[in-house]
Amino acid sequence: MQKNISYILARICPGLIAAVTLLFSSCGAQKREQPLSNRIAIKPLKKLETSYAVGFAFEYYDGFKLLHVLYHYKPKQDTATYLLLPDSAQVPPTYDDLPVIRTPIKKVVLMSTTQVALFEALGAEDVIAGLPNPEYLWSEKISEMVEKGKIAEVGRANNLNLEQMFKLNPDVVMAVGFPELQYQTYGVLEDSGIPVIYNAEWQERSILGRAEWIKVAAILLDEEEKCKEFFSQSTKTYDSLKRLASRVTERPLVINNLPRRGTWYVSGGNSYVVELIRDAGGKYPWLDNDNTGSISVGFEEIYRVGIKADIWLNAGLAQSKEEIAAADERLTDFNPYKTGEIYVNTKRWKPDRGNDYWESGTIMPHLVLADLIHILHPELLPGHDLFFYQKIE
Repeated sequence: MQKNISYILARICPGLIAAVTLLFSSCGAQKREQPLSNRIAIKPLKKLETSYAVGFAFEYYDGFKLLHVLYHYKPKQDTATYLLLPDSAQVPPTYDDLPVIRTPIKKVVLMSTTQVALFEALGAEDVIAGLPNPEYLWSEKISEMVEKGKIAEVGRANNLNLEQMFKLNPDVVMAVGFPELQYQTYGVLEDSGIPVIYNAEWQERSILGRAEWIKVAAILLDEEEKCKEFFSQSTKTYDSLKRLASRVTERPLVINNLPRRGTWYVSGGNSYVVELIRDAGGKYPWLDNDNTGSISVGFEEIYRVGIKADIWLNAGLAQSKEEIAAADERLTDFNPYKTGEIYVNTKRWKPDRGNDYWESGTIMPHLVLADLIHILHPELLPGHDLFFYQKIE
């Protein structure tokens, strides 16, 4: 990963931390205020807290740490808690019911290639022991490690190669999902003593909240200080760019995506995608919708917006206007089609590899925002070269 790329987060929001802590207690997680008399004496670590993400939280004690992962996608709430201990430390008696992760971890299996960037950004590529879909990797370094047999293929979540998993015997598995799904897919691993962390960064409503999940990798690696430096630089740059775009007096109308199997899904008004459009100085037609994911919109409604839109983003994997026209001839009536203002996030994608937008893009929100500002308001960043996005002709 390029050395001049920066990431992670700076200021602490006490209100958010308090709210998350309260939510954890309401979900059954026990908050222990008093220090334990038999804690192991190790050098204390400075507390690393969250400012944007609501899907996880940390508690630091003299000799150990607690990681809470919150399932918050639906009205039902659930929390998984993990005890993080140095190799030489003993499990405190009152915490012996929690899954134990020995830190710093030396071996991790990642169940999504999007998680690769979390470890690569911290210079911890060598701890990655297994991946599910190596063919979808963008990172050349990680791909080379797979080719050399340093990283094993472990199968997908619905078809795990359990023999390979037990052979690797990782310190932890980072899965995609929620605590309530643990025994449906990963129960056999957990029952055998292999901890499974359920990464829910995709549930975050903000782009900075998604990027902040790098802190989960950092706490597992004991690399909190390095992580704070990365994230602080990224958020400062993001905030500066956001302030720059806030000065605009006219906001271009933006549509996104392409129809899929006859249905057009667009980003909900409370999604991180719309947050990016808004922060870049754009106007979004479905801003009033409070959905955090995708919503389906009828073609007639899309058509009414498309013929007057200024910018078209994320038109699937289309690499030319001809491909869009081939999908549906009516799309050629859209104003961005006529003006050539169609952009896709596939500049760092190849058919035989993955898309870096879904790897390093998850922890480099400032570069994503810079791309979108240049697209919507090129006069604000005239010297910027698009990093993830490209215009299709």
